[in-house]
Amino acid sequence: MVLKVELHSHTTASDGFQTPYEIVQIARRRELDAIAVTDHNTFRGASLSIRAARVEGGPIVLPAAEVRTSWGDVTVVCTEVYSDDFPRDPFELRDWALARGCITIAVHPYNKQFHGIGGRKVREHYELFDAIEVWNAYTHPFLNLLAFSLSKETGLPAVSGSDAHVPSMVGASPSLVEAPEDRDGILEAIRRGRVKPTIGVPGVRAVFENLGWSILRRIM
Repeated sequence: MVLKVELHSHTTASDGFQTPYEIVQIARRRELDAIAVTDHNTFRGASLSIRAARVEGGPIVLPAAEVRTSWGDVTVVCTEVYSDDFPRDPFELRDWALARGCITIAVHPYNKQFHGIGGRKVREHYELFDAIEVWNAYTHPFLNLLAFSLSKETGLPAVSGSDAHVPSMVGASPSLVEAPEDRDGILEAIRRGRVKPTIGVPGVRAVFENLGWSILRRIM
């Protein structure tokens, strides 16, 4: 079965506009099979979204977090919620993830504005990652193309993510994962490369939503 999986999204638990409850509703309306709630340095958004999904029914919520390491951002995606005791050293974070059965993804590696860790680090230490986010909906296409090349060079599976901070971006660029409909199956499929990225960009509505949310965050 090919599942539509959003692997990069944010809620009010970090810097997203939508609440963990709302993101579940949005994901269901967009007909996503699963969504990784990847708030910055915390599983709180994912934990609350899992509770909401139990009440509302679907989609599968993958516990995840976008961790700011000493090199830059790395996403960990797990099958269970853990405490937010993430090591900030990339090697220690990898050990942390392996011990818990989680996967690690180098997100927007060439986007320094978004704290990407850089192609050189991934190339030299590709064993620290299970996949590369080759298409980030908010990253310049040229930088995404570099990430595509990096995936081919290292042999790491290529995934995509919407990096959704506002409602209209949820599910804009999901990954297509050939897996059974459960958390373990999705993570194992990504590890084995049974995944394909999709290409999506912000539409007019998303541009205005992001602008409004940026202004509101500054006021707040």
